[in-house]
Amino acid sequence: MTQFKKDDTGKTDMSYIIDFAPEFEAICKALEYGGNKYGRYNWKNGTPERYVAAAIRHLMSIGESDTGDHLAQAAANIILIMGLLRGK
Repeated sequence: MTQFKKDDTGKTDMSYIIDFAPEFEAICKALEYGGNKYGRYNWKNGTPERYVAAAIRHLMSIGESDTGDHLAQAAANIILIMGLLRGK
């Protein structure tokens, strides 16, 4: 029987996501909320500056209400910035 071989040298170890599954789920919920409110791909019409401002507002709101929601919303905004900057 042939032994399975696979060379993952230089490839990103995506298993790190598993360690933060609840946090990634919260970020996905934040993205889903925005998608339902504004349209799934409406984020593409935004600008990095708008998402930076939104992320900062959420970070400044930590402690005023649900910290987890604000952190997830801030992280979602950062992901949207990353998407815009890579031309997604």
